[in-house]
Amino acid sequence: MSNYLHSIRVRILFIVSITVMTVILGYHATRLRVVIDPMAVLPASHAFVSSKTLLEQEFKQHYSLVVAITSKAGIPADKAVLQKIGRITEAFKNDPGVIKSSILSVASQNAKVIQSSDGDTFKVLALKTVINDTPKLLSWLDDNPAYSNTLVSEDQKTFTVIAQFKSDDQGYASILNRIEPAIDNEKDDAVDIYTSGEIYFLAELERYSERIFLL
Repeated sequence: MSNYLHSIRVRILFIVSITVMTVILGYHATRLRVVIDPMAVLPASHAFVSSKTLLEQEFKQHYSLVVAITSKAGIPADKAVLQKIGRITEAFKNDPGVIKSSILSVASQNAKVIQSSDGDTFKVLALKTVINDTPKLLSWLDDNPAYSNTLVSEDQKTFTVIAQFKSDDQGYASILNRIEPAIDNEKDDAVDIYTSGEIYFLAELERYSERIFLL
């Protein structure tokens, strides 16, 4: 009888131990973070890594994030769209990881046009100075085709904000987590908002990979 009770106690102790270990490991598994960084995974000799390193060193080229806003009403340079572009541009500018010189939109100081003045002279002006003057803004964009299909679509119904961000030790999802609230705040029934770019792709890949810990 004593041997039987001893065997039961051992089995109960074993089951309790396994249960406790499972709970502890499960708790820590939910706190794990997946960080996908091609620069860290691939060897330095890899063509992607070497070319990316060169771009960063020589041209300050980092991963980008793109937000595009389209007027559902189909209005070229819709004022509601331009206001949203302005607020998202400001949110990008205030992010600690953004490279401010890379921010491009019709509401940023970096997007400029050259206007001739009095024959041989010319002026360099920021597009943001005429963002509230729709006819002039559209005229300046027409005169500067370099911004077509980058900051504005050909039909001038979609406008974008483009920016590059420094790498984050917490992963690309960390960058997107900081920016997404500003983007989500602009979503309504009047516009369609799309997010793209390397940062968005890598962030979503990190988020998807973290789901394995819930299985």
